[in-house]
Amino acid sequence: MLTLTNQTKYLLGTGISSLGDGIQVIGMSWLVYQATSNPLAIAGLIAATYVPALIFGPWAGVYADHQDAKRLSVRLDLFRTAVVLILMLLYSTHLFWLPLIYALQCCLATCNTLFKPASQTLIREVFADSKLVSIISQANSCNLVFGLIGSGLGGLLMAQASPIYSFIINAISFLVSALCNSALTRHDIRTVSPSQIQFRKELHEGWLYLKETEGMLYLLFLSVISSACLQMTNTVLLPLSKELGGGSQLFALLDVVFTVGGSFAGVCVSRFLMTWRHKIILVTMFGMCLFSLLVGLSRGTWLTVISLLGLGFFTMFHLVTMHSLIQVNSPKALLGRVVGLRSIVASATKISSALLAGWITNLIHTHTLFLLFGSLVFLSLLTARRLKTISIPSPSSSTSM
Repeated sequence: MLTLTNQTKYLLGTGISSLGDGIQVIGMSWLVYQATSNPLAIAGLIAATYVPALIFGPWAGVYADHQDAKRLSVRLDLFRTAVVLILMLLYSTHLFWLPLIYALQCCLATCNTLFKPASQTLIREVFADSKLVSIISQANSCNLVFGLIGSGLGGLLMAQASPIYSFIINAISFLVSALCNSALTRHDIRTVSPSQIQFRKELHEGWLYLKETEGMLYLLFLSVISSACLQMTNTVLLPLSKELGGGSQLFALLDVVFTVGGSFAGVCVSRFLMTWRHKIILVTMFGMCLFSLLVGLSRGTWLTVISLLGLGFFTMFHLVTMHSLIQVNSPKALLGRVVGLRSIVASATKISSALLAGWITNLIHTHTLFLLFGSLVFLSLLTARRLKTISIPSPSSSTSM
């Protein structure tokens, strides 16, 4: 670890951790679906994942603003390792009771809710201002892209091996993340206030910043679109594979191609965001609209595969872009609060998208769901005139705020 650069350490830790998460998400979803044969059960698992962020997200952000970011990140990684090992023990001893699984998933999600603002604050302490746009974009890409890669690998594991491997890999990934974060060298350590935490007042300060800073609320709105698409697709891939007449192998294929599309987008974001700037946001929205409609209209396996590849690319490109812009435009002193408030929006979107997708899939064909979503994205294009309100700093600009 001593011979690695800060950038390598940070991206390695966040990437490996997200990879393990992605593998376990698919493993858990597969086990729940096999036990219940009900898409709503998967939606319930997803809800258990995001309810803690919806409830505790803002307070977690305020709390993180009063803690040492590095120390908090490492401790949370170690605690998440313990929770995953408990899940593995329950599965291996045949105590895989659904309500208990939901409860442990909520516990794991609460740790994730605290880890997010701490980790994003850590970025600002480790890297120079001139590198923030690039690093934040790469970090978001690693989190989201490696999560999708993990989902693809998780699908392959479900088809070829025991689900217990998903727990083992995720536990190891959290240990790697803790090791990487503990080895980071900080150059601009944020001053931690020793004063008593005033949650309401400090949350209000974060909200005022979002409300009064031009373009920030619109960024939150745009982030909802890609979050909804990502969660909707992950929820209905199993029913979609069955509608196409396939089983676990087809499900793995659909998951992998969606992953490949997102992975390719992750390596392009930083360069195209800086060169195309506001135009790239419009392009990604149009791409999500087009390929969602193509998934809805396709009835053959290979056309669906190609359409999901394109949908994964534009969804990931849009999501990473929105996350990067929200983070780089937030002042360091308020970053935890901004991330916490964003977590409310993101969690509400993911929960409602998962539940709505599961409910609609029980009533109509999965293809119709993609047609409906594509139509909603098309309507959102009518707000494109507001893109000019979004601030896109250059790589050399100061963003310390």
